[in-house]
Amino acid sequence: MASDRIGVQARAVGGYLRYLGLPYRKVTKIFKDIFDLDLTHPSFLAFNTEQAQNGASIYAGIKQSIRHSPCVNADETGWRGLEPESLVVGLYQ
Repeated sequence: MASDRIGVQARAVGGYLRYLGLPYRKVTKIFKDIFDLDLTHPSFLAFNTEQAQNGASIYAGIKQSIRHSPCVNADETGWRGLEPESLVVGLYQ
């Protein structure tokens, strides 16, 4: 299946499943079993590579902003019961 025929939601779900740590082959099996989509693991690898390339300029812009900020503070305090991504909060003034 051509990558341009796979919607942004399917790409996002595939990326999220990879973020959760599932291997590409398991992600493709989930898409086949649940959505009846025949995707290959190389297609998901290509999606992730494309997402990373698209986000690189945004990431570079954020880094530049932080470098030129007069104040930068990172609060890495954690609380029991929260998801790991909730534990790091950056404060920029």
